Amino acid sequence: MDEKNNKKALSDKQIVSCLRPLIQKAEDTGDDAQRRERALDLYNRKPFPGDEKLKPSQSHHVESDVYDQTEMLTAQMMNIFEGQNDVVTYEPRGPEDEELAKQQTEMVNWVVRTDNNPTVFLTDWLKNGFIYGLGIVAAEFYSETKWKPPRTMTAVPDSMLAALLDDQSKDIRAVGENAEVQGPDGGTFSVRDVEIAHSEKKAGVRIVSIPPEDIILSSDAQFDYQTGGIDASLQGYKTTLPKRRLIETGYDEDLVNRIPVVESDDLDEPDRQHWGDDYDNSASEVEPEVTVYEVFLHLNTDGSDRTPLMHLTLGGDSDQKMVLLHKEEVEMAPLAAFVPSIDPNTIRGKGIADMIGEDQKIKSQQWRALIDNLNKVNYPRPIVSDGGVNYDDLMNDDIGAPIRAENQDAIKFVEAPFIANQVLTVCEAIDHSVERRTGTGTNTLALNPEDLKKTTATAASQRMSNSMLRVELIAKTFAATGYRYLFRVIGSLIASHPEDAQLISKRLRNKVVPVAPDAWDTGMDTHDTLSFGNTDKPQKQSGLMNILQLQQQAMQAGLPYVEPQHLYNTVSQIVKLHGFPNVGQFFSDPAKTQHKPQPDKPSPEQMQMQADMQRQQMELASKMEIEKMKLQQERQLKMAEIQADLEAKKYEANLRYREAMQEMGAETAIEGAKISAGQHASSNIDNPER
Repeated sequence: MDEKNNKKALSDKQIVSCLRPLIQKAEDTGDDAQRRERALDLYNRKPFPGDEKLKPSQSHHVESDVYDQTEMLTAQMMNIFEGQNDVVTYEPRGPEDEELAKQQTEMVNWVVRTDNNPTVFLTDWLKNGFIYGLGIVAAEFYSETKWKPPRTMTAVPDSMLAALLDDQSKDIRAVGENAEVQGPDGGTFSVRDVEIAHSEKKAGVRIVSIPPEDIILSSDAQFDYQTGGIDASLQGYKTTLPKRRLIETGYDEDLVNRIPVVESDDLDEPDRQHWGDDYDNSASEVEPEVTVYEVFLHLNTDGSDRTPLMHLTLGGDSDQKMVLLHKEEVEMAPLAAFVPSIDPNTIRGKGIADMIGEDQKIKSQQWRALIDNLNKVNYPRPIVSDGGVNYDDLMNDDIGAPIRAENQDAIKFVEAPFIANQVLTVCEAIDHSVERRTGTGTNTLALNPEDLKKTTATAASQRMSNSMLRVELIAKTFAATGYRYLFRVIGSLIASHPEDAQLISKRLRNKVVPVAPDAWDTGMDTHDTLSFGNTDKPQKQSGLMNILQLQQQAMQAGLPYVEPQHLYNTVSQIVKLHGFPNVGQFFSDPAKTQHKPQPDKPSPEQMQMQADMQRQQMELASKMEIEKMKLQQERQLKMAEIQADLEAKKYEANLRYREAMQEMGAETAIEGAKISAGQHASSNIDNPER
């Protein structure tokens, strides 16, 4: 009997017994929890340990270096990874794979950038990494049916009602009373109002950010040198879900009900205090929650000679009872990691808090000393002679309030030396130290005119370039590890669900387009199209434009060492530097067009025909030009005649107007004379003596 026949399949209880100690060991340790808590306190500017001993009059100021560096680095990384459309592409192994590679690239990028919200999951992913030193997202395939709120359809014929009852995507909630209506043909038929709910089936890949405290990793976890994923004997995460959701997802209801419920006494205590004797705990029993573990490890569960990668879903507490809900063989674990500063041979690296947490504490202490010193300078302590000063006046801190004293020497003040210069010098040195370690700071975000007076342009540029290299190293490492691996995982999940992939294709193109994910090559190489050097774009753009100008001058001079391919290489770099990875949208590669077949040289007869046609075309063009000139001249003459005629008519009209006015003036004068003579005669009759 060979060794293969001696192996037996593991029962569910045996699998749980095997996994419980591994999960307990891989779960968060106390040291990790304390490290995480310290990092979060630094990010949120919480008081330092021992600050409770400070006097109320002393400064409790806490600097924000960890917060500032985290926000700046997150913004720079988002600018790099959100600046393009197809961030990752699949490289075909041969010409026969080109269509499939194009299909994979289009669908996977749509899942990441459209079906999911990259701004949201990238922000959580990056910030977890920067704050704690390890950020992880998981990709999970889902196929679910969602019901929309019911609505009422009026006057539904019985024939249509029968079809609605047979439709699995619709649920009849209520049917109204029967009513008879008259049809177009004069006959009657039955209708009724129907309350109906519609369902919609959706499928896709959901990207979720895993809280650091829920990550499960064995101590041997490190980056996989081939895929950029996580190489660990055990990896996974845990989450807390209502039992109802597990049952709706499709897990066995009997198994779900066997899972111990998460204790919620601490959560209910505020309610008890608020409601007192009227408090009712039955509300918390409506949605009992359980802890669910999603773990991935190589395990032989069926007694075969293989040890495949298994995905196991368990419910319960690793310290108490656990129930195996589901098991399946998978191609790869769906966890993708981001570590800003990788330690060799481990997945857990350094976060911003690890790198500059102590600097933030020292800098905060310096600022506290400066603030306390400033208070002493502004509010010096008085020295008074006993009985020589009115103490009520002395304790009155109103501005301008007098202090009664027996003599001027009865009160003096302690002059504290102002230490701002020394403190600010120390803080500036700390800022430079922080910038060297993180790669970002005020010196890389803007130019200070005062710095330009102290530093040469070359030295300032060198300092900025060195800082940028640190940021680009973080981005390149992320692109080559977790980010690219996430695309491989999504492609694998879609390929393993070919039927549901058609639903994704329909949502992608808003129509049914056949896809063949079962034919996808999930081992196909992935290539990121991220353009780096974003932080020194102006310098690179200026350099490339100078190179392009030199190349154009060399080509105009006929120099042999510049060819069209060189010009294309330069402009392609300029296009990519502006954030457009597809240069073909703007320029054609001469290497791909120079081998196009050239047209055959025309024969002498064809050349003669072409010459005759060109001569005829020239003659025709000349005739047309002459005719055009004639038409223009005739038009000008006609316009001149019309203008002259208008002027003559205008002159005649003015002349007639003047003659008419003269005649009217003469008639008016005669009438005036007659009226004047009549008035004179009347005057003589009324006065005969005159």
